[in-house]
Amino acid sequence: MQKILVIDDDSSNCELLSLHFQYQKYEVQTALTGREGLDKVKTFAPEIILLDNRLPDMTGLSVLKEIRSIDDNTFIIIMTAFIDMDTTIQAMKSGAFEYINKPINIDELNAVIGKIKGIVALKRSPLGPMSDEFSSMKIGNIVGKTPQMLQIFKTIAIASESNATVLIEGESGTGKELIARAIHYHANYNTTFLGINCSALVETLLESELFGHEKGSFTGAIQKKEGKFEMAEEEPSFSTKSAICRFTFKRNCSGCSKSGNSSGSGEKKK
Repeated sequence: MQKILVIDDDSSNCELLSLHFQYQKYEVQTALTGREGLDKVKTFAPEIILLDNRLPDMTGLSVLKEIRSIDDNTFIIIMTAFIDMDTTIQAMKSGAFEYINKPINIDELNAVIGKIKGIVALKRSPLGPMSDEFSSMKIGNIVGKTPQMLQIFKTIAIASESNATVLIEGESGTGKELIARAIHYHANYNTTFLGINCSALVETLLESELFGHEKGSFTGAIQKKEGKFEMAEEEPSFSTKSAICRFTFKRNCSGCSKSGNSSGSGEKKK
């Protein structure tokens, strides 16, 4: 029988969730404060914790971090009536498994619990866990409270933990640069963000601007010029509206993003 701990200062919500999970044959305990919850983490050893983000004595993030220092394997679901991007991202980066809205949607909660049960079953199976698929489950100016925005906040958190190249797609004006800046901000880079608007550059000089060139590589190239990609070697860069550019240019950008290397006009390939 799996154990579930509910940490929430709303006693009625604790009672409702307790009855719901007891009906499903879970062993359930509740706590009304962060400190009481931490004590029960040690004595009760729950596999799943539902944690309210706002408690009378501690913040949910503080409790989350302390739980992680006690048990790094517990599945923690953050509950909140107040959604903001910073808190969501910090919670996911600190080890929350999921982040759900209050009032609780029982169907959504059951889906999250079902996902956890599937992961536990895989870990216990003879074939072992599918770590590549599930291990990743483990600001700014963007505002939103819808489930779709919450999913975007979670994705930003996951992307900011990775060194992989990130492609952000969307129509003009949908906030692609805001997302890129949010990933950069939450990745804690000690560098500036370099934004590039390809449509603002003259096409004939576009490759020179982005990839640079060597002295004498074409008429008017009187000195070596460092390209934007080279300038951003240690800094995340963001480009937009590259779809309007020539195929050759887009092919060069694609090769640069895949290999991480760039070479300017008249320069031997790196």
